[in-house]
Amino acid sequence: MILLGIVSLLADVSSEMINPLIPIYLTTALLATPEIVGLVSGAADSTGNLFKVIFGWYSDRIRKRKEFIAIGYAPTAIVKPIMAFITTWPEMLAIRITDRAGKGVRTAPRDALLIDSVSVENRGAAFGLHRGMDSAGAIIGTAISIIILLFLASSATTNDTIKMIFILSSIPAFLSVLVVILFIREKEPKVAAVGKNKKFMESLRAADPRLKRFLIIVALIGFANVGYTFLVLRAYDFGVGLMDVLFIYLAMNITYTVFSFPAGIISDRIGRKRMIAIGLVIFIAGAMIMAFATSVLILLAGFLVYGTFLAVMDVNQSTFASMLSKKSDRGTIMGAYHTVNGIVALPAGFIFGLIWSAFGSDGPLVAFSYVSVVAAVSLIVLLIFISEPKSETSPT
Repeated sequence: MILLGIVSLLADVSSEMINPLIPIYLTTALLATPEIVGLVSGAADSTGNLFKVIFGWYSDRIRKRKEFIAIGYAPTAIVKPIMAFITTWPEMLAIRITDRAGKGVRTAPRDALLIDSVSVENRGAAFGLHRGMDSAGAIIGTAISIIILLFLASSATTNDTIKMIFILSSIPAFLSVLVVILFIREKEPKVAAVGKNKKFMESLRAADPRLKRFLIIVALIGFANVGYTFLVLRAYDFGVGLMDVLFIYLAMNITYTVFSFPAGIISDRIGRKRMIAIGLVIFIAGAMIMAFATSVLILLAGFLVYGTFLAVMDVNQSTFASMLSKKSDRGTIMGAYHTVNGIVALPAGFIFGLIWSAFGSDGPLVAFSYVSVVAAVSLIVLLIFISEPKSETSPT
């Protein structure tokens, strides 16, 4: 479990060196509009997430996880330096899709391996610790970018510095692949591989019926949670400088890290459904803060609230999905969850960007108000129609 956390930490150092810079680079260097920014972000996430259920199922079928994890982290290390040499937003889109495709290969097998390493009673804490280490990588990555920008501020333009960060971000990405190859060990399954010979659609049809209702909620929440990209644009559009944007983004990731492990521990005691409901209430508050922000201080509060929401939601949605799995279909179930969670990113981001552009100066207010309404609808559906499994569906 700790080694998987270290791998995620290194990979997130790499990703978060560049993630808060990409929307700014798209709009300033590549001249992309808000809807194009939403398209790039959403298409990359959606394309990558299409792979998650497929490779989750295949890892169940062959009863191996490590190979998929290693292969999935490799593209991240390879494509990021190429960002420094592109000249158009479609090229950035192609690179982001390749990067996210790797995440699609690795995520479900990694989560399945993580679940297999802990007891049911401690599953929330395990996901919380893993997400906490993941977001600790985000803190380190953002801090590295800030240091590089400070160091090169007097000797290079902002866009040239961003290009340098794109190149350097490949170093921790390569280290994450090495840790997987050299140190991750996978135990042989102690139970019969019940799902080993099941075909893809057969495995999905055999899943717990409650999974379908849960995935509807996951999709609704995905339409509301358009991600950090537009929060960064909101800050930049607000007149905040690049360095200040990075500091605000860093504060958000610190909040995420601080609350991830406690969110998992609390959910082990009070249940995942209640924690997801709490997360939605937090999201609504954060969206309204971003909509009506009138100062940088209020904007910072919105980022901190959003970081808290991410900690609560990421940990508890993953844990909820894991409770609907069994050893023989764990990769498939976690892949289905991640696929639905990510596939809505494309329409969600594009719609949000269209609303932002369509309403001119009121665009951010209307767009963030829109996602708060979607989150409220998600909360109502969750409370009325979703029941929480008390334990995983079966040990087999």
